[in-house]
Amino acid sequence: MTDRDPELQRLLDIEAIRTLVVRFVQLGDQNDHHGWIDECLHDDVEWAVRHIDDARVTAGVDVLHGKEAVREVVTTVGYRGIEPGLWHGSHIVSPPVVTVDGDTAHAVTDAVWLWHVPSDGPRGELTVGALTYDVPDYRIISVVQWRDELVRTPAGWRIKVHRPARLGTAPRRSP
Repeated sequence: MTDRDPELQRLLDIEAIRTLVVRFVQLGDQNDHHGWIDECLHDDVEWAVRHIDDARVTAGVDVLHGKEAVREVVTTVGYRGIEPGLWHGSHIVSPPVVTVDGDTAHAVTDAVWLWHVPSDGPRGELTVGALTYDVPDYRIISVVQWRDELVRTPAGWRIKVHRPARLGTAPRRSP
């Protein structure tokens, strides 16, 4: 912490955490997975991830321990086969609601994950007034609430615990 006015420091911390959460989403959607892992996660992160069974994502949730465990799943399983520039997804997130307590914080963020399904067929159309829009085919992959615990580090705020809620299952502890 610094010698700043405590209320000013709290507001600066909230803004830094909100920026971190959005940066994490943007880097992921840009297919820069090493970027969000390195810039946004604490080395000892606990990361809840949907269960992957034989390359199929199921309703269960596993907890990964450590930044390198997250990197391993993301690079060898989760995004295997997606060439750079061919990521067709985007997350739409709410502004995180942030509570700061000294060098720790809690952020709650609502997120919708949309996926564009490329098609060789004609696109749908939507006419609004005098304009007609080509409408790409999107699917909602998930609607989720992230509950993150963050810590202040010398490099800035980092996500220490990441848990999704509203998935219909509770996180399962991995050995």
